[in-house]
Amino acid sequence: MCVVQTRRAAHRTGVASNDVRNNQSLAHDNPILNHAEALLIFSHIGASIRFIRALEGRAAGRSH
Repeated sequence: MCVVQTRRAAHRTGVASNDVRNNQSLAHDNPILNHAEALLIFSHIGASIRFIRALEGRAAGRSH
């Protein structure tokens, strides 16, 4: 249950960052994020990737 709740929270954060990606990135004609905002987004994405890799590693260990 905790994993599902964590993934849902990560998904909500990702959806909430769509505005940043679409309206505040260099992919479009938008101003650059300030340093603190950029670090927040970068840190969250990195933490999400580490979390998913840890889950995959744990699942792989159980399947052997």
